[in-house]
Amino acid sequence: MKKILLTLIIANLILSCADFETKTDVNNKLKIDVPKDWAFQNSGQEIISLMRFTDTTLYYKDRLLFDISWESDKTEFTHEFKKLMDSIAISKGWTPKNQSFKNVNGFDAYFFDVVGNDSLGNFDFVIDNRYLNQKDKDGTIFLYITRWKEKLNERDSLLVEKIFETLERK
Repeated sequence: MKKILLTLIIANLILSCADFETKTDVNNKLKIDVPKDWAFQNSGQEIISLMRFTDTTLYYKDRLLFDISWESDKTEFTHEFKKLMDSIAISKGWTPKNQSFKNVNGFDAYFFDVVGNDSLGNFDFVIDNRYLNQKDKDGTIFLYITRWKEKLNERDSLLVEKIFETLERK
């Protein structure tokens, strides 16, 4: 128990010392805090925007890849939508897991993981999908966090939640 607590304390200290900067998408619809030394791309058009960021100093299997997009159409999160997402994942040979409807950080949300295998590189991956709507705001935010390991370590888990908590719909 002491070892787990010590690991969490150290991970929190490392993250509290990390420098973050606020990034805004090209359509000025959302903003999020990103580690300052990470590679960052920002693109889009009138009806869609995309921000992508990752730590390129790490070996790809140790990285987290964040893709956040805003699309002007609002997606309704229903049980039919869940079935559609499951069928799309299954048709690609992937396994949907941990599906849930939530209210989190002021968003109506649908969360789910997809576990799969990249046959070209012959490696496993997990995509943490978070689809978000906010009342009285147009469009839907799609957040995908890709990792090449089944479980996150304590530091990565804290980092994902720290970044996610800063996501704001403008």
